[in-house]
Amino acid sequence: MQKEHVIVYRETGKFAGWPANYGMWAWGDELVVGFTQCTLLAKAGFHARTRELPAYPLQARSLDGGRTWTTIRTPAPSPDNRGFSADEHMIPALKVATAIEQGLGPLPSPCPGDIDFTHPDFAIMCARTGLGGGTLPWFYLSTDRAHSWQGPYSLPMFGQTGIEARTDAIINGPRDCMLFVAAASEQGEEGKGVLLARTTDGGLTWEAAKPIYDPGIDAQTIGNQAVVLRDGSVLVFFTEFSSNGQTSIRFVKSTDHGATFGPPVEAASTNLTLTCTLSPDQQQYVRDGCSLFDVAADPWNGNLYIVWQDGRDRNIDRIAFSMSSDGGATWSSPVIINKTPPSRNPYKMQAFVPSVEVASGSRVFVTYYDFRNDVAGANSPELADYWGIRCNAPASNCRSAAAWGSEIRLTQTSFNILNAPYAGGYFLGDYEGLVRQGVDVRALFAIATTPGLTDMVTAIMH
Repeated sequence: MQKEHVIVYRETGKFAGWPANYGMWAWGDELVVGFTQCTLLAKAGFHARTRELPAYPLQARSLDGGRTWTTIRTPAPSPDNRGFSADEHMIPALKVATAIEQGLGPLPSPCPGDIDFTHPDFAIMCARTGLGGGTLPWFYLSTDRAHSWQGPYSLPMFGQTGIEARTDAIINGPRDCMLFVAAASEQGEEGKGVLLARTTDGGLTWEAAKPIYDPGIDAQTIGNQAVVLRDGSVLVFFTEFSSNGQTSIRFVKSTDHGATFGPPVEAASTNLTLTCTLSPDQQQYVRDGCSLFDVAADPWNGNLYIVWQDGRDRNIDRIAFSMSSDGGATWSSPVIINKTPPSRNPYKMQAFVPSVEVASGSRVFVTYYDFRNDVAGANSPELADYWGIRCNAPASNCRSAAAWGSEIRLTQTSFNILNAPYAGGYFLGDYEGLVRQGVDVRALFAIATTPGLTDMVTAIMH
């Protein structure tokens, strides 16, 4: 593997985050990613931004496969020209919901329909006001690779107290699109569960959204991810916290384009450690999303791959892997695949925040952070790095830990994780991962730079 290290966006005095709220799109070497820009305020609590100034959506574009980027204000019309999908980061007077209440246009309105979701330069972007009860959803369309956006087009409330729409779509055909949206609870709290909304007439109407899976009383799902198999089956994966305290990675499957879903199937039982990741010397909490996972489907051979943090090896967080070669019917026994070397300090053996993707030739890539380059000392920096490994699936049995190798360091230098913003733990961010780009895979990940600040950077893996 080879690497390149690129900063997507950095601006003095600004805070940027939440790209998954908007989306990332690729047309060959042309890449576009959306995110929120706020004004930086150190030690502001959960996020290092001020709520007293506007938050705006920005859009970064690369024409050379991610090597260089230019950034503009997202060219999408919104009520009173306010930022959207970010009301939770602003005081009421600045919120787009307030502009809608005051009738300030352009207001979300019904889509005229006749959308061709298979247009070669097509993109869809979901939007919302804030989070929880009363959240209003809408969407935008582009047929020029996000140089301009049509909309805002309203989405129904589907009988819910709030619809927290983020961009997660599956295109079934020219007029057929499925959106996965989160709903607020009856009490107005965030995160009731995931609903599937579908249009078959090019966006003119939307079928009544339906729950994909209800875990029941005193249980919860989180981290929902959808993948599509070669036969068109849709699998929605999630972490489930059961009422008895057990955690597992499960999925539900649809063979009729989301019209119905079968019962939940367990892909892997997970072993969460008591503390999740801790820094190696001072044992400071790292907010790592240890209950989350990542999943990838191989479009060439149909295999499914999942990776997650797991404490089954020495009761420290490491990277576990499992795969299915029969559409999810059976799964291999979990194996630990990260290449973090042994150490007398067990905290230096931790690995966290894994991602997985498949490149051409069915080459499977996995990335993760670890502390192997940390230098011991009670007051010294807690040094972390980001790494990538590969399994050449056609030639190796990826079910075996020995099949994984070709490790490459994706960070240019180690960084002090205690420089990351503190949000219930030192927090690099949730919204990072891998995407297939041409014949290769591109990583998007965070590094801490100075106290309270992180940069989002990219690296290509061949």
